[in-house]
Amino acid sequence: MKTLSAISVSAVLAACLCSCNGTGLSELAGKCVGEVYVTATPGSKTVLVDLEGCWKVIPQQDWLSTDVEGRDGLGAFTFSYASNESDLVDANPTRVGSIVIRSLTTGVSDTLYVRQQGTPDGKEYASAAQNSYVEFVSDPLTRLEVLYANFEGAGQESEVRSYISSCSADVLAFEWTAEGISALAAEFGERLYANGRVAILARETLRVSSSACSTAPESVSVDIEGVNFQIAAFDREADAYTQLVNLLESGYNRPGSSSKWLIGGSFYYLSAMEAGYPDTPQWYPATSDNPAFSADRYAISNNLTDCVWMTSRRFNPTLSEDGRSWRADYLYASLSVWNSAVCVRVLPAVVSGATHSAIEMIIKY
Repeated sequence: MKTLSAISVSAVLAACLCSCNGTGLSELAGKCVGEVYVTATPGSKTVLVDLEGCWKVIPQQDWLSTDVEGRDGLGAFTFSYASNESDLVDANPTRVGSIVIRSLTTGVSDTLYVRQQGTPDGKEYASAAQNSYVEFVSDPLTRLEVLYANFEGAGQESEVRSYISSCSADVLAFEWTAEGISALAAEFGERLYANGRVAILARETLRVSSSACSTAPESVSVDIEGVNFQIAAFDREADAYTQLVNLLESGYNRPGSSSKWLIGGSFYYLSAMEAGYPDTPQWYPATSDNPAFSADRYAISNNLTDCVWMTSRRFNPTLSEDGRSWRADYLYASLSVWNSAVCVRVLPAVVSGATHSAIEMIIKY
């Protein structure tokens, strides 16, 4: 197949379509010629079509549009797609649209599908051409698998070290003892960014541009591939609202800060969004104005998305103690990062004895 640079667009399309429409051919069902995967943010893609004679392109959904109605022979069209981004109010699912490519010479109507990412469904999709007459360029996406974990309660230090060494995540953000984290420095060197009880371990092939630490709460943040990853260890005896304000002021809300943030850790306050579900325990506050929710409400007011609740829309316990199970662990994303997410999962404790569930997230952007 010829490349886009070799395409001739000199044919007069209007005359071609008029002539071909006069053949009287009925429309014949064709085949799938491929699927294009696109992210939730709006954009456009160019498709090269190598057909003899005139052909038309016909979007089947209102969120899809094309720059031309068709071409004559070898040619290209560009389709645009609207936003499918989600926020606290609108959780848009992944959607599939289609563009019919109809040969006016044969009357056959083939279909190119467009799958646009929405709220994470745990599945990963990819573009694929299925016929030699259609070609499109699939721009490579940055894919990062991220894991937030708290190893509190883990019985064996050697097991924690072994897990950290073998973890397949691109970015591992974790809380452990200050002594345990300090001992990891010799093994991981510059890949490990630590501050007391918290650390972020980055895969060695990733581009790291900056890092920063703060106290009260203890935290570390690292810019990896253009995204700021931050983990914090809250003091359970101190005011959670004040600690969250200080945490966001240290990075996310700092003047001139990047718009791409993923912020997580064991924050030990209650989720305002998890009240009122059938499995929400009776002891849980029932109204959103309860002071127990003040920290979470502050995060929401700063346009941070609670990735766990946003994906599941239910009660999500991550810690069981004193006869109660509740969510002590959070993973917040700025809207630009949230709308890059393809998977968010709460995992069982990743090492034996650990009392906290872990949170896994995969982003593609």
